[in-house]
Amino acid sequence: MSLLDFEGNYGRQYNDRIRSLIPGYDAILEIGAATLAARCPQAQTALVVGPGSGQELSGLLWALPRAQLTLVEPSEQMRLLCSAEIERLAAGDRVHWGPEQLQDEPPPAPGRFDAVICHHVLHVLPPAQQRQLLDQLAAQLAPGGVLLVSSYSEPAAPDIEPWRAIATARFRGLGLDEPSVNEVLASRNTKVFPLDPQRLEWRLLAAGLEPPTQLLQALCNRLWVSRRPLAGEAGAAPDGAAEAIGRLQAVVAQLRNPEGGCPWDLEQTHNSLLPYLLEEAHEVADAIRQGDARHLAEELGDLLLQVVLHAQIASEDHRFNLCQVATGISDKLVRRHPHVFAGGKAADRAALRQSWDSIKAQERSERQGSTPSTSPLSDQLARKVRGQPALAGAMTISRQAAAAGFEWDDLNGVWAKVHEELDELKEAVALAWSEGGIAAGSPGRAPASGDSAARAHAETELGDVLFTLVNVGRWCRLDPEEGLAGTNRRFLDRFSRLEAALGGDLGGRSLSELEQHWQQAKAAIRAEASQPNIEPI
Repeated sequence: MSLLDFEGNYGRQYNDRIRSLIPGYDAILEIGAATLAARCPQAQTALVVGPGSGQELSGLLWALPRAQLTLVEPSEQMRLLCSAEIERLAAGDRVHWGPEQLQDEPPPAPGRFDAVICHHVLHVLPPAQQRQLLDQLAAQLAPGGVLLVSSYSEPAAPDIEPWRAIATARFRGLGLDEPSVNEVLASRNTKVFPLDPQRLEWRLLAAGLEPPTQLLQALCNRLWVSRRPLAGEAGAAPDGAAEAIGRLQAVVAQLRNPEGGCPWDLEQTHNSLLPYLLEEAHEVADAIRQGDARHLAEELGDLLLQVVLHAQIASEDHRFNLCQVATGISDKLVRRHPHVFAGGKAADRAALRQSWDSIKAQERSERQGSTPSTSPLSDQLARKVRGQPALAGAMTISRQAAAAGFEWDDLNGVWAKVHEELDELKEAVALAWSEGGIAAGSPGRAPASGDSAARAHAETELGDVLFTLVNVGRWCRLDPEEGLAGTNRRFLDRFSRLEAALGGDLGGRSLSELEQHWQQAKAAIRAEASQPNIEPI
């Protein structure tokens, strides 16, 4: 399986030279053994994949004093070195050889080993074989068992040069000649394959294990531990918000993973998810209105899922990722709050608002260049309302336009505008109706063939009426969004009582019968509201 020549010169020099060149090698073995001693001291069986020359065996025998160790090692030369180490430790009664390599077919579920250890093996395999080996390791693990994995794992590409410089200095300090140093560094991408930590997490989550915890990073080597929960046992709770977000990110990445992911999630795009994003935002708002903390926490989770999912889709095209999203908003908050993070002063709310607007204007200027806009307020409002529901956007536009001086003299002028727009709506509806574009009682019917212009005009006039009513709300300090949300709730309460009174079947009922039950529902709600200690709906 390995692309490194463990049977030739590389293997012969492994104990004498190569092992000492790997930064953090001994630390990984020591920390790994200590982790096993703490997590599974009662383990009866352990699988060690790739024990190499056996240098880790003494630590494993100490950490797992009750366990029988099964070794899997494909290299004949490494097996000979390891057998010599077993003999030196007098551990032949506890250490046994298994197959030369794990079988492609997984063992019968659940796995039979209380501990599975694999150090410095994954990085000598191409990525496809890394994934295969991770699946095989996970399959060997019994419920409650602990998996310990280490591997060479490079940091992100822009950060690799400092690591290369450190590694080069270390190799030279250990006496490696210059051609050998260059060969080692050049072979990194041909013989040594970094293990992607996110890929590791995806595979283990998909195999039913807990999210892995990174125990060590020494230069480019990392050490992880994970566990298979017992049957019926909930996974370990995340240790803090960062770990919880990381787990969510890994779950979403696995859902989008072409290898074993969810077909529905794999089909999604930014555009296809847009209705769900808006729906979840509205459900968060509804939970806030209801004052239900548990419901709000659930709905915020649904909204957070949308953020993580959009970031995952973008990361797959190398456009941006969740880290950049979080970093961007953190930087923006720090930049826009100099009175909190930069030792500035803010006398009052008006000064805060002025500072905020000034910083935003500067940011826009830097993005747009030196050419000033001829309609700065309109541009600002267009950006602000593009993601808002239409009703909330109308209120935002109305407030900003009024603040700029585009305002009626008094409320009478607003009411006059409402009646003017309402008359225009009546005329437009009558025209569209006469041309067959709309019909009473059938809002879901497809529009007639000759109605496109007249129907669109009627829809425009309806929007004008709604916009003017929003201005009435602004003048009277009433929130149209809250008002309409309350009306929706009251309607649904009355309608559900009407349905219940009719046994859930409204078919074939006359309008007068339905109206009678509607009025009875209203009367019942009023009666309930008038009773003490009962809050009206």
